[in-house]
Amino acid sequence: MKIVWFGHATFFAELDNKIRIIFDPYDKSAYGSSFTYSDNFPKCDIALISHSHRDHSFRNFKEKFGYQPIIMDSEGEREEFGVKITGRKFFHDKAEGRERGEVIVFSVKENQKEIIHFSDIGESVKKEKFQEMKNPYIAMVPVGGRYTIDGEEAAELVGILSPRFVFPMHYKTSRLDFPIESEERFLKSMNNYEIQRADSFNDNEENVKKTIFIFNPADKEIQEGQ
Repeated sequence: MKIVWFGHATFFAELDNKIRIIFDPYDKSAYGSSFTYSDNFPKCDIALISHSHRDHSFRNFKEKFGYQPIIMDSEGEREEFGVKITGRKFFHDKAEGRERGEVIVFSVKENQKEIIHFSDIGESVKKEKFQEMKNPYIAMVPVGGRYTIDGEEAAELVGILSPRFVFPMHYKTSRLDFPIESEERFLKSMNNYEIQRADSFNDNEENVKKTIFIFNPADKEIQEGQ
């Protein structure tokens, strides 16, 4: 399995069975100079879109790249290419969706490895809501606050889930002019995980300890076989 981060909440994963999935691809054109991540997304088989906000919902694959992946954007369970995908509804805010609506939190499971992408979850972290989601292989968690849970709440969520690997997302960087926090508050609350800065995640490498990965955003398309 290989995973790269394209910035914000967009991750690209090539699973062990070579199926390629993109999580929450952003529409870079919506933000101009405020959003300077690369949108040279790799070809994918499945695009998971958690909600309609344009920093999470690029859909024009056919127009931009010349092909159309399977797009999933709703709750429920389905299987594609031998991969089990589950979508669960959560609130984008602490007012039961009255401020920003709902998001779909997607779980992707193949060969007993489960990836959970928590999108723009913004509701209060309550242990009972996450019981069936515990112990994933990877949790992709927003940490920037304001529009999502903040660093301390994200640390609380990770404590409930106990994932093996954590990929923070949706935080302030030099390429994003949004009024949200950096990853630092989250990292200060995570003493029980190692922290590794990397260009990508590859579990062909030896990854034994529980680790938080802080990724450099990808700048170019990932080619077949890379």
